[in-house]
Amino acid sequence: MKVDLDIHEMFYLLESCLRGSHLRSSTILRYVDDWYNLLSQSQRHKLYEWTLRLVYDGEFKIRSSACGADRIFMARYNPDNQFRVTVSDGKKTETVEAFKLDGRYWIKSNRRCEEEYIKGIEKI
Repeated sequence: MKVDLDIHEMFYLLESCLRGSHLRSSTILRYVDDWYNLLSQSQRHKLYEWTLRLVYDGEFKIRSSACGADRIFMARYNPDNQFRVTVSDGKKTETVEAFKLDGRYWIKSNRRCEEEYIKGIEKI
């Protein structure tokens, strides 16, 4: 199934998931894993700002109802938490966009850059 949502509808969906039960955490993680790269930088920034202002009253506080997905979303979309990380295994070198969470650099909610492979970090 394919659904076409504008940025406002994306926010309404996100807001309902963040205010709902932990059963909606998988939808919140889709914003990180599936939809992040489909949005422009401006759209990402809007989602982050709107969420911070309208859902969290200007200050992010973890909600147990989201089972940590809210924490991952806010870290991924925070414009001040974006990095280009160069990783190499000795054979292949690549640069990826990542976000920092718990002292580690993450590409998706379930994929991170292992420290021994990180060759460089640049704040975006």
